[in-house]
Amino acid sequence: MGVAVREVKTGLTYGSNVAGYATGEPVPVMKRGRVNVKCNVGTPALNGDVYIRIAANGANTIVGGFEATADSTYTVKLTNAKFAGAADANGIVELEIFEPINA
Repeated sequence: MGVAVREVKTGLTYGSNVAGYATGEPVPVMKRGRVNVKCNVGTPALNGDVYIRIAANGANTIVGGFEATADSTYTVKLTNAKFAGAADANGIVELEIFEPINA
């Protein structure tokens, strides 16, 4: 498990205001350490369980999003990650990823 992290990018072509990754360009992935993420559902807490949404279940759910509450068959618990505290007013919380799990 890893979290794709975005670096600040400039325009894809000279003079372009559109920034992002080009098709086929490598994306940096964090596999260990701490990173700030958006918690979409639930109230994260220090050492709280982390879940990833794998299927939509309602209008406000985001597939691939981080959540602090299990949702039966719609989320998967990450066994090598915990929340490192509470979320701020915008739902941003620090996520700690421990030793990588090789699948």
